[in-house]
Order: sequence, then structure tokens, then C-alpha cells
Amino acid sequence: MYGLKIAEQWQMLRGAPPHADWEVYPASPWNYALAIDVGAPEQSIRFETGPVTEQPFSPTHAPVSARVKGRRVAGWDLEQNAAAPVPPSPLSSEEPLEELTLLPYGSMNLRIAEFPILAR
Repeated sequence: MYGLKIAEQWQMLRGAPPHADWEVYPASPWNYALAIDVGAPEQSIRFETGPVTEQPFSPTHAPVSARVKGRRVAGWDLEQNAAAPVPPSPLSSEEPLEELTLLPYGSMNLRIAEFPILAR
């Protein structure tokens, strides 16, 4: 399972490092619809591999990633500090088409792995 690579903003709640309690918030957009051809998804996704490091389960050292195109979805926001329900597919967006990086689910601290599909 893959999820979107999201920049992280960490905020200490209480305590002192290394035993503090932390919250992590998105510091980059996460609300995208993917440009996937559901009839031939292999045409829409490009996989990349890299070396396996000492910490492969981190967003900065994941040894595999997937590249896909997508557009931001206006109005798909946070609800109670989590992503609101996924909008129904297919949907339209006038936002610019962007290349997105997806990482293995276990390599991320913030996770979103369910996306709407863009209308063709």
C-alpha cells in the first residue's frame, strides 16, 4: 500500500526530549485527485527504486516510490484534525497537474492513501 509523501510539521505538546509528546501536522498539500487510467493503471504510475538504508521505514529513506500525476481538490479539507471523507470519483479539478510521490505506507508518519480519481 502506498500513500502520499507529505511534508511534516512537528509540535511538542509537553515533556522534554527525548521523552516528549509530539503532534505532527501536514506542511504540504495532501488533498489530491489522481490522474489514473483505471483500465490500464500501469500506464499512469511509474515506480522507482533506491538503495535500502539503515532506516528504510522513514519518509526520507524509503527504498521504493511511485510517481503519479494529480490535481488538488478544492474544498477537500481537514475534519477533526484528519482528512475529511474522500470526495466521490470521478471528479473535476481546474488546479494544475502535478507529479506526486507515493511512498510505502509503513514509511510515513502522516498518511493518506485513499484518493478520488480525476475525470478524463
